[in-house]
Amino acid sequence: MKKILFFAMLVFATGLLFSCTSDDPDNGGQGGGPSGGTGSLPYEGQTYKTVKIGTQTWMAENLNYAPSSGTFISCDEYDCATYGRLYDWATAMAFPSSCNESSCSGQIQSKHKGICPSGWHIPSNDDWEVLINQVGGYETAGKHLKSRSSWEPYEGIENLDTYGFSALP
Repeated sequence: MKKILFFAMLVFATGLLFSCTSDDPDNGGQGGGPSGGTGSLPYEGQTYKTVKIGTQTWMAENLNYAPSSGTFISCDEYDCATYGRLYDWATAMAFPSSCNESSCSGQIQSKHKGICPSGWHIPSNDDWEVLINQVGGYETAGKHLKSRSSWEPYEGIENLDTYGFSALP
């Protein structure tokens, strides 16, 4: 149940908000501390924060790229800058709009680039598992990965953002 709730946080209506990940430690995230460090990644005219957690480097912001084709929801400047863009599955995967999860699932590669920058890929379930285990498991992942701000306060729930991942609601 916890696994389903964690992944459900990433899905909104029929769209996806997501960041990209890389197994290459040179893709941002240099330094020390509990996160292994932070960095930045220029992509399509924007610069994204990155964070190294364990052996993975993650974008610490949702992707806000407006591809030349595909379906994404345009948003006002504040919402896009803060939360990223909302994509349909085919656009996020960089497939033709006629594709859906069933008809094109055979084309998904193990490190599927989709609309992520070169050297980066859309996080798989395995990528999320590695991240969650690295930050202490399902019992503690939320408090360590959530941004300190923007969340409604709930008694007994902490938002520590220990690793600089800065997950937003």
